Amino acid sequence: MGSNSVDLVRQAFHAQAEGDLGPAQELIDGDAPIHVPGALEQGDLRGIDGMAKLILDLLGRSDGTFASSLIDAIGTDDIVTTLNEVTATRNGQTLTYNTVWTFRLHGSKVVEAWLHPSRPEKEIAQFYRFGR
Repeated sequence: MGSNSVDLVRQAFHAQAEGDLGPAQELIDGDAPIHVPGALEQGDLRGIDGMAKLILDLLGRSDGTFASSLIDAIGTDDIVTTLNEVTATRNGQTLTYNTVWTFRLHGSKVVEAWLHPSRPEKEIAQFYRFGR
């Protein structure tokens, strides 16, 4: 049970790592809220446009070095959780941390997503210079 949803999420992450957002565009409902920690100041993120905005912002704030690699994904038909490793370099300092994404699916579409970083929100905000 759930392998189809887990496989869809895995495929989207692997394609995104190769620069292909096509599978993510098909997977994420255009109106799906993307919840991120408040210190990341992204405003109202929705759908693939919101996800792309988040990724592009983190790339810009890390001189293009932001990278997120899927470690594993588990779940059911309705909920898929991923563990990812993130690395980014800014002003000669490298930050490595894990993130957990939780995706709520309806059918084969993500209808809501939550991002949970392993490091304190304040530390991540300082590194990426959010709020400045």
